[in-house]
Amino acid sequence: LEKRAILLLCSHFSHSINGNMPKEWQTYVSDNSNCFVFVDNFMKNSNLVEDYNALADFVADKLGLTDRTAKWTIDEIAECDTFEEFDISLISRIRSNITQGAGEYGHYRKVINSRKNRRYYSQFETEYEALLHACEYLDLASNYKDLPGASTKALFDAYVKDYHKLDSSYRHFIRSFDQLDDNSDYAALFDMVENSYTNWYLNELSMKWCALWDDEDVWQLPGVTSQQGFYDKYARRYVTDNERIIVVISDALRYESAVELSNILNREQKGASELDVMLGVIPSYTALGMASLLPHKQIDITGKAEYEIQGISNKGTDKRGKILRVYKNEAIAIQYE
Repeated sequence: LEKRAILLLCSHFSHSINGNMPKEWQTYVSDNSNCFVFVDNFMKNSNLVEDYNALADFVADKLGLTDRTAKWTIDEIAECDTFEEFDISLISRIRSNITQGAGEYGHYRKVINSRKNRRYYSQFETEYEALLHACEYLDLASNYKDLPGASTKALFDAYVKDYHKLDSSYRHFIRSFDQLDDNSDYAALFDMVENSYTNWYLNELSMKWCALWDDEDVWQLPGVTSQQGFYDKYARRYVTDNERIIVVISDALRYESAVELSNILNREQKGASELDVMLGVIPSYTALGMASLLPHKQIDITGKAEYEIQGISNKGTDKRGKILRVYKNEAIAIQYE
Protein backbone atom coordinates (compact mmCIF):
# COMPACT_ATOMS: atom_id res chain seq x y z
CA LEU A 1 0.00 0.00 0.00
CA GLU A 2 2.87 2.37 0.81
CA LYS A 3 4.49 1.74 -2.58
CA ARG A 4 1.13 2.02 -4.33
CA ALA A 5 0.55 5.45 -2.72
CA ILE A 6 4.02 6.64 -3.76
CA LEU A 7 3.47 5.32 -7.31
CA LEU A 8 0.14 7.09 -7.70
CA LEU A 9 1.37 10.50 -6.51
CA CYS A 10 4.73 10.28 -8.30
CA SER A 11 2.89 9.43 -11.52
CA HIS A 12 0.68 12.48 -11.06
CA PHE A 13 3.64 14.69 -10.18
CA SER A 14 5.56 13.57 -13.28
CA HIS A 15 2.93 15.22 -15.53
CA SER A 16 3.57 18.72 -14.14
CA ILE A 17 7.32 18.87 -13.45
CA ASN A 18 9.25 20.83 -16.08
CA GLY A 19 12.57 19.40 -14.96
CA ASN A 20 14.00 15.98 -14.28
CA MET A 21 12.78 13.74 -11.50
CA PRO A 22 15.42 11.97 -9.36
CA LYS A 23 16.35 8.60 -10.84
CA GLU A 24 15.27 6.75 -7.71
CA TRP A 25 11.76 8.21 -8.10
CA GLN A 26 11.37 7.27 -11.74
CA THR A 27 10.76 3.65 -10.86
CA TYR A 28 7.52 4.82 -9.22
CA VAL A 29 6.20 6.54 -12.37
CA SER A 30 3.53 4.55 -14.21
CA ASP A 31 2.70 4.96 -17.89
CA ASN A 32 -0.93 4.16 -17.14
CA SER A 33 -2.91 7.41 -17.51
CA ASN A 34 -5.50 6.13 -15.05
CA CYS A 35 -3.02 6.88 -12.27
CA PHE A 36 -3.07 10.58 -13.11
CA VAL A 37 -6.86 10.62 -13.51
CA PHE A 38 -7.39 8.85 -10.20
CA VAL A 39 -5.17 11.27 -8.23
CA ASP A 40 -6.59 14.30 -10.04
CA ASN A 41 -10.14 13.28 -9.08
CA PHE A 42 -9.00 12.50 -5.54
CA MET A 43 -7.44 15.98 -5.23
CA LYS A 44 -10.61 17.72 -6.44
CA ASN A 45 -13.05 15.79 -4.27
CA SER A 46 -14.30 18.29 -1.66
CA ASN A 47 -15.34 15.48 0.67
CA LEU A 48 -11.86 14.00 0.78
CA VAL A 49 -9.69 17.10 1.34
CA GLU A 50 -8.21 15.97 4.66
CA ASP A 51 -7.73 12.42 3.40
CA TYR A 52 -5.76 13.61 0.39
CA ASN A 53 -3.68 15.97 2.52
CA ALA A 54 -2.79 13.14 4.90
CA LEU A 55 -1.77 10.86 2.04
CA ALA A 56 0.22 13.57 0.25
CA ASP A 57 2.05 14.53 3.46
CA PHE A 58 2.89 10.87 4.06
CA VAL A 59 4.30 10.38 0.54
CA ALA A 60 6.20 13.70 0.62
CA ASP A 61 7.85 12.63 3.86
CA LYS A 62 8.80 9.23 2.42
CA LEU A 63 10.32 10.92 -0.64
CA GLY A 64 12.19 13.57 1.39
CA LEU A 65 10.55 16.17 -0.82
CA THR A 66 11.42 19.19 1.36
CA ASP A 67 15.15 18.69 0.78
CA ARG A 68 14.64 18.06 -2.93
CA THR A 69 12.49 21.06 -3.96
CA ALA A 70 15.36 23.54 -3.54
CA LYS A 71 17.25 21.75 -6.35
CA TRP A 72 14.58 22.62 -8.91
CA THR A 73 14.18 26.12 -10.31
CA ILE A 74 11.01 28.13 -9.82
CA ASP A 75 10.03 27.52 -13.44
CA GLU A 76 10.52 23.76 -13.13
CA ILE A 77 7.97 23.45 -10.31
CA ALA A 78 5.67 26.37 -11.25
CA GLU A 79 2.92 24.00 -12.43
CA CYS A 80 3.28 21.34 -9.73
CA ASP A 81 0.50 20.97 -7.19
CA THR A 82 0.59 17.33 -6.13
CA PHE A 83 2.18 18.33 -2.81
CA GLU A 84 1.83 21.52 -0.75
CA GLU A 85 5.61 21.63 -0.45
CA PHE A 86 5.74 23.15 -3.93
CA ASP A 87 3.64 26.12 -2.80
CA ILE A 88 5.75 26.58 0.32
CA SER A 89 8.93 26.51 -1.77
CA LEU A 90 7.61 28.88 -4.45
CA ILE A 91 6.41 31.43 -1.89
CA SER A 92 9.66 31.35 0.06
CA ARG A 93 11.90 31.64 -3.00
CA ILE A 94 9.90 34.37 -4.73
CA ARG A 95 9.84 36.39 -1.50
CA SER A 96 13.58 35.94 -1.05
CA ASN A 97 14.39 36.82 -4.66
CA ILE A 98 12.33 40.02 -4.52
CA THR A 99 13.93 41.27 -1.31
CA GLN A 100 17.38 40.50 -2.71
CA GLY A 101 16.68 42.76 -5.69
CA ALA A 102 16.38 40.08 -8.35
CA GLY A 103 13.72 42.05 -10.25
CA GLU A 104 11.74 39.85 -12.69
CA TYR A 105 8.50 41.17 -11.16
CA GLY A 106 6.49 40.48 -14.31
CA HIS A 107 7.70 36.88 -14.37
CA TYR A 108 6.83 36.28 -10.73
CA ARG A 109 3.38 37.78 -11.26
CA LYS A 110 2.76 35.26 -14.07
CA VAL A 111 3.88 32.40 -11.82
CA ILE A 112 1.63 33.55 -8.95
CA ASN A 113 -1.38 34.07 -11.22
CA SER A 114 -0.86 30.59 -12.68
CA ARG A 115 -1.17 29.15 -9.16
CA LYS A 116 -4.71 30.50 -8.67
CA ASN A 117 -6.33 27.39 -10.14
CA ARG A 118 -4.05 25.01 -8.26
CA ARG A 119 -5.18 22.84 -5.40
CA TYR A 120 -3.34 24.52 -2.51
CA TYR A 121 -3.83 28.13 -3.61
CA SER A 122 -6.69 28.82 -1.18
CA GLN A 123 -4.50 27.58 1.67
CA PHE A 124 -1.77 30.08 0.79
CA GLU A 125 -3.89 32.79 -0.82
CA THR A 126 -2.86 35.58 1.57
CA GLU A 127 0.83 34.83 1.08
CA TYR A 128 0.46 34.76 -2.71
CA GLU A 129 -1.59 37.98 -2.67
CA ALA A 130 1.06 39.80 -0.61
CA LEU A 131 3.75 38.73 -3.08
CA LEU A 132 1.60 39.56 -6.10
CA HIS A 133 0.83 43.11 -4.95
CA ALA A 134 4.43 43.68 -3.88
CA CYS A 135 5.51 42.67 -7.39
CA GLU A 136 2.86 44.92 -8.93
CA TYR A 137 4.00 47.90 -6.87
CA LEU A 138 7.73 47.35 -7.44
CA ASP A 139 7.16 46.76 -11.16
CA LEU A 140 5.26 50.05 -11.43
CA ALA A 141 7.91 51.84 -9.37
CA SER A 142 10.55 50.60 -11.80
CA ASN A 143 8.52 51.67 -14.85
CA TYR A 144 7.74 55.15 -13.50
CA LYS A 145 10.91 55.77 -11.50
CA ASP A 146 11.29 59.34 -12.78
CA LEU A 147 7.57 60.17 -12.49
CA PRO A 148 7.54 62.08 -15.80
CA GLY A 149 5.37 65.20 -16.04
CA ALA A 150 6.76 68.44 -17.40
CA SER A 151 3.75 70.59 -16.43
CA THR A 152 0.97 70.62 -13.86
CA LYS A 153 -1.50 69.31 -16.47
CA ALA A 154 0.91 66.61 -17.66
CA LEU A 155 1.57 65.40 -14.11
CA PHE A 156 -2.15 65.50 -13.30
CA ASP A 157 -2.96 63.43 -16.40
CA ALA A 158 -0.14 60.99 -15.65
CA TYR A 159 -1.56 60.40 -12.18
CA VAL A 160 -5.07 59.86 -13.53
CA LYS A 161 -3.82 57.41 -16.15
CA ASP A 162 -0.92 55.61 -14.47
CA TYR A 163 0.53 56.82 -11.17
CA HIS A 164 -2.61 56.05 -9.14
CA LYS A 165 -1.84 52.37 -9.72
CA LEU A 166 1.09 52.72 -7.31
CA ASP A 167 -1.33 53.80 -4.57
CA SER A 168 -3.64 50.92 -5.39
CA SER A 169 -1.00 48.17 -5.42
CA TYR A 170 0.52 49.56 -2.20
CA ARG A 171 -2.90 49.53 -0.49
CA HIS A 172 -3.53 45.92 -1.54
CA PHE A 173 -0.06 44.86 -0.39
CA ILE A 174 -0.54 46.43 3.06
CA ARG A 175 -3.95 44.77 3.38
CA SER A 176 -2.54 41.33 2.51
CA PHE A 177 0.46 41.87 4.80
CA ASP A 178 -1.83 42.73 7.73
CA GLN A 179 -3.89 39.58 7.12
CA LEU A 180 -0.91 37.21 7.34
CA ASP A 181 -1.07 34.94 10.38
CA ASP A 182 2.68 35.36 10.80
CA ASN A 183 4.25 38.21 8.85
CA SER A 184 7.72 37.99 10.43
CA ASP A 185 9.14 36.36 7.27
CA TYR A 186 7.77 39.29 5.26
CA ALA A 187 9.40 42.06 7.33
CA ALA A 188 12.15 42.69 4.78
CA LEU A 189 9.62 42.79 1.93
CA PHE A 190 7.41 45.17 3.91
CA ASP A 191 10.35 47.51 4.56
CA MET A 192 11.28 47.41 0.89
CA VAL A 193 7.80 48.41 -0.30
CA GLU A 194 7.14 50.86 2.53
CA ASN A 195 10.44 52.70 2.07
CA SER A 196 9.87 52.98 -1.66
CA TYR A 197 6.30 54.22 -1.28
CA THR A 198 6.96 56.73 1.50
CA ASN A 199 10.48 57.95 0.79
CA TRP A 200 10.43 57.83 -3.01
CA TYR A 201 6.91 57.89 -4.44
CA LEU A 202 4.99 60.15 -2.05
CA ASN A 203 7.98 62.42 -1.47
CA GLU A 204 8.98 62.70 -5.13
CA LEU A 205 5.43 63.21 -6.40
CA SER A 206 4.71 65.88 -3.78
CA MET A 207 7.89 67.82 -4.53
CA LYS A 208 7.33 67.72 -8.30
CA TRP A 209 3.68 68.76 -7.94
CA CYS A 210 4.52 71.71 -5.65
CA ALA A 211 7.50 72.81 -7.74
CA LEU A 212 5.40 72.92 -10.91
CA TRP A 213 2.77 75.11 -9.20
CA ASP A 214 5.43 77.64 -8.20
CA ASP A 215 5.29 78.96 -11.76
CA GLU A 216 1.48 79.19 -11.88
CA ASP A 217 -0.71 82.15 -10.88
CA VAL A 218 -4.15 80.51 -10.87
CA TRP A 219 -5.28 77.24 -9.24
CA GLN A 220 -6.82 75.63 -12.30
CA LEU A 221 -5.90 73.21 -15.06
CA PRO A 222 -6.88 73.46 -18.73
CA GLY A 223 -9.63 71.01 -19.63
CA VAL A 224 -10.14 69.89 -16.01
CA THR A 225 -13.29 70.81 -14.07
CA SER A 226 -12.60 72.44 -10.73
CA GLN A 227 -14.43 71.04 -7.71
CA GLN A 228 -16.56 74.17 -7.34
CA GLY A 229 -17.90 73.50 -10.85
CA PHE A 230 -19.39 70.13 -9.85
CA TYR A 231 -23.03 71.25 -9.60
CA ASP A 232 -23.04 73.10 -12.91
CA LYS A 233 -21.39 70.28 -14.83
CA TYR A 234 -22.95 67.18 -13.31
CA ALA A 235 -26.19 68.08 -11.51
CA ARG A 236 -27.78 71.21 -12.92
CA ARG A 237 -29.17 69.61 -16.10
CA TYR A 238 -31.12 67.01 -14.07
CA VAL A 239 -32.55 69.69 -11.80
CA THR A 240 -33.54 71.84 -14.79
CA ASP A 241 -35.30 68.88 -16.45
CA ASN A 242 -37.05 67.86 -13.21
CA GLU A 243 -35.25 64.49 -13.19
CA ARG A 244 -34.25 62.73 -10.02
CA ILE A 245 -30.52 62.71 -9.26
CA ILE A 246 -28.82 61.18 -6.24
CA VAL A 247 -25.41 62.51 -5.26
CA VAL A 248 -23.42 60.32 -2.86
CA ILE A 249 -20.53 62.12 -1.21
CA SER A 250 -17.89 59.93 0.42
CA ASP A 251 -15.35 62.06 2.24
CA ALA A 252 -11.68 61.39 1.46
CA LEU A 253 -12.30 58.51 -0.97
CA ARG A 254 -9.00 58.12 -2.80
CA TYR A 255 -9.05 58.32 -6.57
CA GLU A 256 -7.44 54.90 -6.95
CA SER A 257 -10.19 53.41 -4.76
CA ALA A 258 -12.80 55.04 -6.98
CA VAL A 259 -11.17 53.44 -10.03
CA GLU A 260 -11.48 50.04 -8.35
CA LEU A 261 -15.07 50.72 -7.29
CA SER A 262 -16.01 51.76 -10.83
CA ASN A 263 -14.51 48.55 -12.21
CA ILE A 264 -16.44 46.45 -9.68
CA LEU A 265 -19.72 48.19 -10.55
CA ASN A 266 -19.18 47.62 -14.27
CA ARG A 267 -18.27 43.98 -13.69
CA GLU A 268 -20.97 43.01 -11.20
CA GLN A 269 -23.95 45.31 -11.80
CA LYS A 270 -26.45 45.62 -14.65
CA GLY A 271 -25.90 49.37 -14.99
CA ALA A 272 -22.87 51.22 -16.29
CA SER A 273 -20.29 53.25 -14.40
CA GLU A 274 -18.19 56.08 -15.79
CA LEU A 275 -15.35 57.79 -13.95
CA ASP A 276 -14.30 61.42 -14.21
CA VAL A 277 -11.93 63.65 -12.24
CA MET A 278 -11.93 67.18 -10.89
CA LEU A 279 -9.30 69.49 -9.47
CA GLY A 280 -9.95 69.79 -5.74
CA VAL A 281 -10.17 73.03 -3.79
CA ILE A 282 -7.42 74.37 -1.56
CA PRO A 283 -7.09 74.28 1.33
CA SER A 284 -8.25 70.68 0.96
CA TYR A 285 -10.50 69.91 3.91
CA THR A 286 -14.06 68.72 4.36
CA ALA A 287 -15.92 71.95 5.19
CA LEU A 288 -14.72 73.83 2.10
CA GLY A 289 -15.01 70.73 -0.09
CA MET A 290 -18.67 70.24 0.92
CA ALA A 291 -19.45 73.89 0.26
CA SER A 292 -17.80 73.71 -3.17
CA LEU A 293 -20.02 70.83 -4.27
CA LEU A 294 -23.23 72.68 -3.43
CA PRO A 295 -24.92 74.99 -5.97
CA HIS A 296 -23.58 78.51 -5.49
CA LYS A 297 -22.60 81.75 -7.17
CA GLN A 298 -20.08 82.56 -4.46
CA ILE A 299 -18.95 81.18 -1.12
CA ASP A 300 -18.49 83.54 1.84
CA ILE A 301 -16.42 82.83 4.93
CA THR A 302 -17.56 84.19 8.29
CA GLY A 303 -15.53 85.45 11.21
CA LYS A 304 -16.09 82.04 12.84
CA ALA A 305 -14.41 80.31 9.86
CA GLU A 306 -17.72 78.91 8.64
CA TYR A 307 -18.78 78.91 4.99
CA GLU A 308 -22.01 80.48 3.83
CA ILE A 309 -23.94 80.32 0.55
CA GLN A 310 -26.53 83.05 0.14
CA GLY A 311 -26.30 83.78 3.85
CA ILE A 312 -26.89 80.15 4.87
CA SER A 313 -24.13 78.26 6.71
CA ASN A 314 -23.20 74.89 5.22
CA LYS A 315 -22.32 73.47 8.64
CA GLY A 316 -24.45 70.39 9.19
CA THR A 317 -26.66 68.26 6.97
CA ASP A 318 -29.82 70.25 7.68
CA LYS A 319 -28.14 73.48 6.61
CA ARG A 320 -26.84 71.91 3.42
CA GLY A 321 -30.33 70.67 2.67
CA LYS A 322 -31.63 74.22 3.14
CA ILE A 323 -29.08 75.51 0.59
CA LEU A 324 -30.16 72.83 -1.90
CA ARG A 325 -33.83 73.82 -1.49
CA VAL A 326 -32.99 77.37 -2.53
CA TYR A 327 -32.37 75.86 -5.98
CA LYS A 328 -34.89 73.00 -5.89
CA ASN A 329 -37.67 72.86 -3.34
CA GLU A 330 -37.91 69.01 -3.40
CA ALA A 331 -34.22 68.54 -2.60
CA ILE A 332 -33.18 66.73 0.57
CA ALA A 333 -29.83 66.03 2.26
CA ILE A 334 -29.33 63.02 4.55
CA GLN A 335 -26.59 61.17 6.39
CA TYR A 336 -26.36 57.49 5.48
CA GLU A 337 -24.12 54.60 6.45
